[in-house]
Amino acid sequence: YETEMRMETLRRTPTGPGRKLGNGAELVPRENRFGTFEMEIVSVDHPDSIRSGEPLAITLGYHAPKRIDSPVFVVSITREDGTVCLDTNTLLSRTEVPDLIGEGKLRFLLDRLDLAAGQYFLDVGVFENEWKHAYDYHWHAHPFTVNGAPNHKGLVAPPSRWEMVG
Repeated sequence: YETEMRMETLRRTPTGPGRKLGNGAELVPRENRFGTFEMEIVSVDHPDSIRSGEPLAITLGYHAPKRIDSPVFVVSITREDGTVCLDTNTLLSRTEVPDLIGEGKLRFLLDRLDLAAGQYFLDVGVFENEWKHAYDYHWHAHPFTVNGAPNHKGLVAPPSRWEMVG
């Protein structure tokens, strides 16, 4: 179903001019922005930099000119090489999203972000409630840096310690 949804989203994505973001990046339809735009993500508020182990809050501002039935919001964190570190959505987390119309905001809260130091992207989106297509999806348009955790290699840097025993 994911391949079909991607193909349907691409088919429905209009061409047109890009839109500048607050971070200086540009959202360009069919390059790093996909969807029908019947509902749009109009803002993505997140820190530019965070220390490993700190909480992370991501606030999505949306605009729906017409009523949208219980859309599904998505947040993914990926590395520069495309490795997916986190992929979650309101359906998986059993967060009830009502029918939406007009302007509003939704916040995703992560109690602690235990990623290794490095450069990452937030990919965010809002989808039709049966995953038929995206209304708006931003791919690799929201970069951020994770600092700290120099004593770890790999993808995650959870709290840890060594102890001598015996």
